[in-house]
Amino acid sequence: MIQLLPVTEQAMLERLNRIYQQNAQFAYVCVEKREIKASCLYNIKGDVVEIVNVSSVEPDIFDGLVRAVFASAMDLGLEHAVFDEKIDHEMLVQLHFVQDDGFSVNSLTKIIHNCKNCKA
Repeated sequence: MIQLLPVTEQAMLERLNRIYQQNAQFAYVCVEKREIKASCLYNIKGDVVEIVNVSSVEPDIFDGLVRAVFASAMDLGLEHAVFDEKIDHEMLVQLHFVQDDGFSVNSLTKIIHNCKNCKA
């Protein structure tokens, strides 16, 4: 079973930042059998969540990590997000996070409440 968990230990955040050459303030990790399988590093800048790295190439894990960050941002009252341009744009489009030519999200609520995998 996998779990998506926020990183709460500063040492772990620093380690992830070193691995992915980032300087992120926050992170979520995908954990399976006590082992980190993937991560999503992000910052909060004003009223925008800035996702700077998603380490998974598996669409379901990528999707889950990004949605976990979006839900956390919404808990803080944020509604907008932007992805670093180094993040796999094709994956972002495939998962319906962004439009064909962009890296920004104008409505986190819309994304969270319109999950393509949740439709019956």
